[in-house]
Amino acid sequence: MNQPPLHIVAVMGLVRDGDRVLMIDSPRRGWECPGGQVEIGEDPIVALKREVEEETGCRCSARRLAAINANVGKRPNSLISMDFVCDYESGEPRTSRESRDVRWMTPQEALAAVGQPAMMERVRHLLAFDGGHRLFTYRLDPYVIESTQAL
Repeated sequence: MNQPPLHIVAVMGLVRDGDRVLMIDSPRRGWECPGGQVEIGEDPIVALKREVEEETGCRCSARRLAAINANVGKRPNSLISMDFVCDYESGEPRTSRESRDVRWMTPQEALAAVGQPAMMERVRHLLAFDGGHRLFTYRLDPYVIESTQAL
């Protein structure tokens, strides 16, 4: 008998304020855009706003969905993540139990700070977002891009 699929659903936001972006230093993954898991029954936009504020102290509004990502090598669950381009609304960057550091960076500083290859690919796409959506499927350990498709 086949077991039903188990997926973790997450959100991530590239929060922009003019020519700077909000980045966090995560204890588990290093520098990345803020985001996290969508709770059962939670609207993804509500989850995005909640996660950004919890991790950074800043409020944002989601402007556009830019990508859907699938980490198909994650066990026991696959990770499906929605990446958004966001606008900064208010608040001062501060750390939380989910962030060792939070700071505004230029796009170049953000790209230089990100260490994980899959996160680098996602941040690069968000920084260059021109309205085109994509599906990005990958595996970690070792990092392998399975496919990248325009949606």
